[in-house]
Amino acid sequence: MNNGKFKIKLEEYIGTDEEAVVPAGVTGIGEWAFYCCEHVTRAVIPEGVTSIGDEAFSGCRNLVSVTLPTSLTSIGKEAFKGCEKLERIEIPAGVTVIGERAFFQCEALTEAVIPEGVKRIDDFAFSHCVSLTEAILPDGLERIGNMAFSGCIGLTEAVIPESVTHIGCEAFSGCENLTRVIGFEGVRSIGDGAFTGCKNLERIRIPDGVTGIGDWAFYECGNLKELRLPEGLKNIGNMAFSGCFSLTDVSIPESVTNIGVYAFERCSGLTGVHIPASVKTLGNFAFSGCTGLRSAVLEEGVISVGDWAFYECFQLTELKLPDSIKVIGCCAFSSCTGLKGAMTLPASLIGVGYQLFKNCSGVTSVTMPKGVKECSSMPELREMLKNEA
Repeated sequence: MNNGKFKIKLEEYIGTDEEAVVPAGVTGIGEWAFYCCEHVTRAVIPEGVTSIGDEAFSGCRNLVSVTLPTSLTSIGKEAFKGCEKLERIEIPAGVTVIGERAFFQCEALTEAVIPEGVKRIDDFAFSHCVSLTEAILPDGLERIGNMAFSGCIGLTEAVIPESVTHIGCEAFSGCENLTRVIGFEGVRSIGDGAFTGCKNLERIRIPDGVTGIGDWAFYECGNLKELRLPEGLKNIGNMAFSGCFSLTDVSIPESVTNIGVYAFERCSGLTGVHIPASVKTLGNFAFSGCTGLRSAVLEEGVISVGDWAFYECFQLTELKLPDSIKVIGCCAFSSCTGLKGAMTLPASLIGVGYQLFKNCSGVTSVTMPKGVKECSSMPELREMLKNEA
């Protein structure tokens, strides 16, 4: 009983019935209470229960349905992990946090009703729920944890309310059938690999207020056709859009200062790129393998171009390098077979890597300013920049 002085917690279920009915008066379900009770197919939890402990129903492989009371306020870590046949879950309005791995690998889960009041979905909470087709997240939600929906291969749509400010690392990674992300306007940080491998995602609008896009955030989103980057963005992470081969156009805001290594590598649909004056560093392999790229214009202000930055941009015919540039890495324009004629490098250069125009059969000559030092690696060139400063 619970008469205000006592709280009763169910510590262990030893029944053999397929339907497990928690008795009235219980206020909490303890850790591992139903752990690996494979014979249980239905669980009824009465009003008055406020907490479900860590791993309480973990491994209940044949659990098909569970009734959660409106009194519930807490769902622990891995509470329903590995409940492979669980088909639907409705989170009560009093719950504010969905715990880490709470519904991890609930492979039959087709619907998860998440109410307003939930502030946080923790790491791996719905990871590998392969039958989940949509994630409609409530107003008031603030944070989506690392890998929260990773591997949800049935997911086609995610509705992210304006209240969400952070999307964790690999939050939607491997959601290969995700085609639409709706909302998204309040997000201020996008973690590494947040949408990596979402190969059917067609468009994304990065909201105003985001200053950095994490490493490999949209890696191998091969069907991404429309991309909007906001003013105020400063950093495009390593491999952020690598393998987005359906992108035909990208406008880099004048606030960006760094484009990471492999940032747009193998974006073979890109035909032109304009690097604004705000960008100081263009990373190694930044646009390598952009086989459809015809024009690359680097504005006055760019200081450093990394190793292999435009490697195998076979159709590149227009290349504009600014007078501000000081170092260009090894093989930066290697195998750009569309470049023709004599190349004159800017007088501002102090160091270059080896074989800048290797395998550029149409380049007839390369003129460098006096005093330029040839180096074998980008770290050596960066050291030259430090010394000059």
